[in-house]
Amino acid sequence: MKKINYYLGALALATLGMTSCSSDDITGPEGPDTSVERTVYVNLSIHGDPSDGSRAASDDGNPVDPGDFSQGTESESAVNTVYLVFYDEAGNVVGSVTQIEVGNAGDPDGFNPTTTAAGTVESQLKRSVAVTLRQGQANPAQVMCYINPSNPSALQNPLYTLQTTTSSSVVTKISSTESCFPMSNSVYYGADGKLIMGVAIPVDAIFEKEDDAKAALESATGEDIIDIYVERYAAKLRVTGIDDATVTPYETAGLKYTVGENGAITRTEVPIVLTFNVTGWAVNGESKSTYLIKSFRESAKDGQILTENIPYATINARINSTTIGYNPETGVITTGGNLSTWVWNSPANHRSYWALSPVYFQSEYPEVLTDYKGHENEYSQVFLSYNQITGEGGTTKLGFAGNDTEFHYFKETTSGYPALRSKNPNAAVASVAIVGRYSLKVDGADVPANTSFYTYLNNNPNGVGKGNASVYFEVAPTGATTGLESAVAGGTSMKERFLRQVTVLYQNTAAEGETPNYVRYSDLSALAGVTEIATPTEEVLTTTETTEDGTTTLVAKFASRSRTLQIKKEVSLTGIYINNQGTPMKIVPDDETPGDNEVTLTDANRILWQNVGTCNFYQLGSAFYDVPVKHLGWYRADNPQRNSTQIDFSLVRLGDLGMVRNHSYTINIDGITGLAAGIGGVDDAIIPPADTKDVYMAYRVNILKWAVVPEQGVTLE
Repeated sequence: MKKINYYLGALALATLGMTSCSSDDITGPEGPDTSVERTVYVNLSIHGDPSDGSRAASDDGNPVDPGDFSQGTESESAVNTVYLVFYDEAGNVVGSVTQIEVGNAGDPDGFNPTTTAAGTVESQLKRSVAVTLRQGQANPAQVMCYINPSNPSALQNPLYTLQTTTSSSVVTKISSTESCFPMSNSVYYGADGKLIMGVAIPVDAIFEKEDDAKAALESATGEDIIDIYVERYAAKLRVTGIDDATVTPYETAGLKYTVGENGAITRTEVPIVLTFNVTGWAVNGESKSTYLIKSFRESAKDGQILTENIPYATINARINSTTIGYNPETGVITTGGNLSTWVWNSPANHRSYWALSPVYFQSEYPEVLTDYKGHENEYSQVFLSYNQITGEGGTTKLGFAGNDTEFHYFKETTSGYPALRSKNPNAAVASVAIVGRYSLKVDGADVPANTSFYTYLNNNPNGVGKGNASVYFEVAPTGATTGLESAVAGGTSMKERFLRQVTVLYQNTAAEGETPNYVRYSDLSALAGVTEIATPTEEVLTTTETTEDGTTTLVAKFASRSRTLQIKKEVSLTGIYINNQGTPMKIVPDDETPGDNEVTLTDANRILWQNVGTCNFYQLGSAFYDVPVKHLGWYRADNPQRNSTQIDFSLVRLGDLGMVRNHSYTINIDGITGLAAGIGGVDDAIIPPADTKDVYMAYRVNILKWAVVPEQGVTLE
């Protein structure tokens, strides 16, 4: 099989997830096929990309001009194998799956340049194709073209089955240096609102004799030639500008405590400067799979994909609605008035700019690591860890270096209103996780690389900390005399800061037999030995509420980066009391039944957590910025937050965010400022936090022809 280059683009080119680009034939029965009744012939013209684009797209989200698209590279457009599958009106396969030979570009029987369709088609293959029909089969009514499929036998399934069938990859390695991109018919709504998947075959375009078909193929009018437009299944994305981005150091402070001779404590702010250093990036929250054919199928409340496609009027009303209501109990979506500000479907260009991915129908998304860890199979997305992105710690590298500006390929990942109105829409949309490590200076002195630290509360807005989050460190591992000394010279340990914040731990200063005299525990060194900075146990996070309707169990969400102060297990609790709603109570181990004025260790730790709150841990100084990928819908003229640096998900509409097949996204980092979210464990999956401000990095997105989206400029803050 010869390999030719087929340049695709003005149509919705995308990539099917297959595993090989081999040209294996479909295995058929040995010997003559006695079930064959007749052979008919049709003329097909398979079209590829538009002319190449050299400028950014118009900024209204409606790609129309040649410059709004970009042709594929040689490897992105290589055609190794082409299969044609014919169907009846109901989408059932008729005849045999047909593999056609393709020649090199420029050959009479190969893909050849063309300037038809107002410059939106760059190349095409015209061919008369024989369709072998079996006994009882009607003439073909529609046809699909599959380019570079790895498993041709799967193509014999009915069309409606393929529309809801998924694959786990979108790019196939041919060799260590070459890849290929499976493709199939562009799916879009026609001018009449009917969804076009298989291309209709008119009765007049079917010939009983091969000579008649070839004569029609060569005719000047070409009226009997069936046009097929194809699209890749992959979306591609790159991150640029990191090396040139302006990095604004995060200036803050940490409190330093000085105890005077009279016991008075003086608090001063020690200047601390943090500088973010990018170590890698990856698409986070990417769909685990992709549909073999671009899908516009509705979903039932339980997530099951229904058999009917969404009518054009329905999905257009949702995409271009001014008001959206979503009821998670019933799954009902209501819309308001329509706005024709984003033309997401273009029959003239034989493509649509939106689609429904497997993630689309999910309504619950992880809010914290414990929602995801151990439950990975329950989610349709993949969330990566710091080490997976960077390849550190002996982990297989799944991300890319900070200075890697090449395009990489990903699965279509789009979200519906159940996702956008979920408890954590940040995790519901495809985003770019940009990870790095902080370098620090404490009072002007450099801190060793990869130093872990904590952030807690905010400094005095009028002091040297500028109101930013204060920074503290781990306890010195050796040489400590009180168990409170900071591992970083000039800094303060997080444990000391917590213990000085505590107001609920007491001791009894009265002699035995005397009336108790409870005072706040002042021996911080003693408390340091029985406490730790940790993640609360599930028991601590769990509470119950009893009402007339019964008992409700509540489990608090605790982010993986968060820590608090807890009393250790297996330590002596003698002499330590905790203030429980105004009453100092003795703390007893969990395996003992508490008596009057006693609480269990679990209950005490819950009170202690509520007293000091939480800090954020940056293991080895690791942190990340989360950048949701903006799609063409974001640029509709009436988008109230179009120029905002932060995203209000209550205002986000369908098509504003996501990655759609055959679109090319460029995120350019203009600047880095503010404080990145902490990574509490470099091997823990990064879950975009529900409490984030949204976009933290200056970036711009171009969706190319592949279809072009205007540049976005955002600054991390």
